[in-house]
Parts: sequence; structure tokens; C-alpha cells
Amino acid sequence: MKSKIVGIVVLMLLATTVVSATTFTGNNTIPTVPTGLSTVHDNKIATYEPGLFDWGVDQKQTKTSKYGITLIPPETNAQSFKPTKDKLTAVSLWIFKHATPPEPVHITVSIRDNLTGQDLATKTIDTSKLTIKSSGTWVLFDFADISTTPEVVYYIVVSGDAGDATNAYCWLFANNDTYTRGETWYKANTGSSWIKWSSGPSNPADFCFKTYFRKPIGGSIQTTVNVQKHPAAYGADVPVWKNSDSWTYRVRTQTYTYSSNGSLYSTCLGNGTMTYTVTAVSADNYTLQITEKNMSGKFYYGPYKFIFTKFMKMTEKDYLQKTNLAEISFNAEFKGPIFWLISKLNFPLPAQLSVSTLTHNNQPNILMPFPLVAGTNGTLNNVHSTSSQKCTLYWGHKVVYNVSGPGDTGPRKYTVEMDNITVPAGTYNAYNVSVNYDPRHYWRSYYVPEVGNYAKRYIYLNWGSTATPKPYDIEEYDLISTTYTP
Repeated sequence: MKSKIVGIVVLMLLATTVVSATTFTGNNTIPTVPTGLSTVHDNKIATYEPGLFDWGVDQKQTKTSKYGITLIPPETNAQSFKPTKDKLTAVSLWIFKHATPPEPVHITVSIRDNLTGQDLATKTIDTSKLTIKSSGTWVLFDFADISTTPEVVYYIVVSGDAGDATNAYCWLFANNDTYTRGETWYKANTGSSWIKWSSGPSNPADFCFKTYFRKPIGGSIQTTVNVQKHPAAYGADVPVWKNSDSWTYRVRTQTYTYSSNGSLYSTCLGNGTMTYTVTAVSADNYTLQITEKNMSGKFYYGPYKFIFTKFMKMTEKDYLQKTNLAEISFNAEFKGPIFWLISKLNFPLPAQLSVSTLTHNNQPNILMPFPLVAGTNGTLNNVHSTSSQKCTLYWGHKVVYNVSGPGDTGPRKYTVEMDNITVPAGTYNAYNVSVNYDPRHYWRSYYVPEVGNYAKRYIYLNWGSTATPKPYDIEEYDLISTTYTP
């Protein structure tokens, strides 16, 4: 059923062991880690948490066995990878501080398409100007954009200019081959050959890294976004949709209303699969066709009790403003065969149910405050609307209810933060747009730029201020798949 939010469209959407290669000799093989090396077991390395800036990531390896390779001269290490995008804008490495390395240490990252070739891009960071923790920090190396060829091997080449085997900054790795699209490499000094790391319990199979095909919002050492430093241009802009772009969601709804005496008056419980498809693109607007199928559930309204069949179907047409995906108007129809439970025995009588809804907003209803920037907040526009809804049985011959009238969204405060979500379509870092009408009404839309829409939405509406129990509406939407490409 359509949400009772006036005009809302569901469009938007352990120890750590430091391993040093310093004592390695020879250019043909890499021996196992020598015994007697200085090690520390301080249980400080944190587990990986998806960060604020992961939304532009192409390739990544974030598993660690809590070992790190020292980034000290004259050694150099490298990780190969194969991009799927045609642009590389930055990389980040998971680095930790062991003991007391000298300050500053200059850590340099280069990108190459051949280990012995020229640098395609390079970036050096000064450790005295940022904080790298003993528990590990994702450090961003942001360089001038370079073009890449998808599925061709490239290398992240990393070195440090100070430190020793017991006091150093260290690059975390996994000792299992968790990233099958690349390998780890080692070079003892300037005149040595590159050698692939051999397998072993304390040797790197894959270093911890992330590559970006879009500019990250800011540095990985940040925990919040400073809006003055990172203006709206660094956030998620409104997506550009094309004809036939589509998004399919798993939908769950439950609505309860009560009479003045506290008795349950109406119930709607439903599950289904909803697909949004762009069917028209004009200079100013999008037309979005929404279809819900595979329904199951029930709908009780006063004395009426209906059980949905799998042949029920909802179709809706929405008109949206291209500049911000704000909703202009929508009309929807929910119809199909149901079982009408009659008499106290709940005898199932086959019937045809139809519910039609038409809503027009006096100004486009903004649901997502594009461009989205984490750490910001504000107020969405107050929208007045006119709506009508009619529910009938037997192809319109028996009216269950017929209501119409004005509506008002009221004041709506929003905040934008980053959140990690998992839905059937995958795991994403999303812009969590939290909108609150008042303490009784709120919704959360998790917008994902690479999806071009929200990937998850949760709506809670409490329609009673004094009634006990209070009527409420809960709706959940989880992305199953999409045809959208950025």
C-alpha cells in the first residue's frame, strides 16, 4: 500500500607482529621470516570497519592477519591489482605505527603498470602531519587522476624513508590469498630485482588497500566531515537517470489503526517485490513507473477482511523533478483478486479489490537534499497537497471507502551521515538521510551513488498523538537489483 506520508515516493530513493624484510638477502627467493626478529603482541589492531569514503572504491582488500611489513629504507613493497574502471583517482593503505619510529617519516606511494617502469602517479605523505595509530589507520594517498585500462594489471608501490625493524610504520596484510586479482612483491634495495613474496604464515599474500575511481570526500584519517573544508561539490550529486533504468526492491509493510475505544479498526500487512522503471525523460522531469508483484498479506478495514492473492498487483506513475528528484505528483492503483472473509466463520468469498490514489503537490516535494554531504543538516520544504483515495469491490460496484482532502507535510528536519548497509544487492557505504517530522514520524533513506537511488529505506509513522494504542505505519525497502550505471 502507498505510504501515508503525504506525497512520499519510495524512489529515493592481535596482537600485532611486525615483520621486517631488512635482514633478507639474495635477489632470487624470499626466505621465510627469520626467527628472532623483534615482535610485539599488543592486541591493538582494529578490525576493518567500512569507512566514510568507501563509496568511490573500485578494488579493495581489507582482511588482515594482524601482521605488518615495515616501511623502512632501503626496502620497497608492492601490491598488484586489476581495476574494473577506466580512472584511478586515489588509493588508501591500512598502516599502523609500531613502537617509536622517527618523525617525520615520508611514505611514498606510486602507481605503475610495470614494476620496473615509470610512475604513472605518485604521492608522499608526512607522518608528522597526520595521526597513524598503533591500532591501524586507513591513510589516503590522493594524486592527480590517471586513466586506467580495465582488467589490466597495475601496481601500488610503497616505501618509507626512515625507521628500522623495531621502530617503524607498517603496512598491514593478510597471509591468505583473499584478493585473487593481485599479488604482493618485495624489493630489497635500489639495485635488487622485484621478487614475489612466498607463501608462509607470516608473509603477505595480499596487502590491505583500496583503490578509488571517484574522488573521495576527504582524508581517511578523518572521522567527520568539516562542511567548510568539504563543500557540497564533494558530496553525492543528484543522479542522472536514463530511459529504462530500473531498481527492484523487496518490500514489507505493516499498518495498524484503532477506534476511539482502543479496538483495532484496520490492518494492512504485506510483502512483495517492487520495481521502479524510468519510462520517460523530458527536459525538466522524469516519469517513473512503479509495479509491485508477488504480494502476500492481508487487509482489514472495519468489518471488511481481505486476504491477498499472488495475482494482486500495484501500478503507479510518478512525476519527478530532474534537478533534485522531488515529487510533483503520483497516481497509483492497487487491484486484483482477493478472498473476502465474511461472517464470523470467515468464509472466503472470491472478490475483486481495487484501491486508487491520486496526489498532487503544490510544489515539488523534496525527499533527498541533494547534493548530499555527510555531517550536514537542515529543513526540507513544507509541501501542501491534495489527495484522494477510493477502495471498491467487484469492479467498483461496492464502495468500501472514498476519501479526499488536503494534506501538509509539516516541518521536516534532516541530517546526513554515512552508514554501512547490507541488502540483497550487496554491501554499500550509503548516505543515511534521516528525516524527522516530529518525535512520532521519521524515515531513513540510504542513498548509494553507484546505485543512483536509495538502496534501503525504513519508514515509521505514528499517526496518533493522544490515542491509545497509537496507529502506526512501518515500511521497509531493500534493493534486490538495478540496471543503473553511473
